[in-house]
Amino acid sequence: MCGTIVWLREPIDPATGRAQVDDKNRDPARHQRPIIGLKILNMRASSDGTWSGSIYNADDGNTYQVTVTPSASTLLVRGCSGVFCGNDTWSKVGGR
Repeated sequence: MCGTIVWLREPIDPATGRAQVDDKNRDPARHQRPIIGLKILNMRASSDGTWSGSIYNADDGNTYQVTVTPSASTLLVRGCSGVFCGNDTWSKVGGR
């Protein structure tokens, strides 16, 4: 499973008036790449119906190890950073 950003609620950066870019990435050479089109999920199937791998968070420029549990209309994303863990539910938009 992979995931690519195809839409942003705010595609234009209000500070620059230009398309949002990956300016928080730890690698300065990637600061100008567009957020739209950015691959953020890289997952492999597990035997229990979940997917495990990494997710890139363009908001802070970090990559996290996550587990994803899919259902018919949502993805439950669970990840940890050190001892802190959290969940997020992603929903399909527009029946895609």
